[in-house]
Amino acid sequence: SSDLSLFMLQEVDNESNARNKAVTSGFDMLEYLDGIKISLLTGTISPDMVWKLDELVKQWRETFNDPQLESILDEIELRAAVELAKLENIKNY
Repeated sequence: SSDLSLFMLQEVDNESNARNKAVTSGFDMLEYLDGIKISLLTGTISPDMVWKLDELVKQWRETFNDPQLESILDEIELRAAVELAKLENIKNY
């Protein structure tokens, strides 16, 4: 009985840690997206910033299995691809 209680407490703690990690990771992603938005508005965005965003999206896909999040990540990925294409056009012009 006490073993079961201990196990249940560990499970709750694990779920709580996972939730906290997801929230922290979410805030990190939003902060990075905000930085990209500012860089886009000021014309100072670099391909490295967009590539890093692509890597963050890939990490999120591997970490979280949520259909709504997948849809948002698809949109971010598409926008990143568009921005990279724009940067390539500017570079080649």
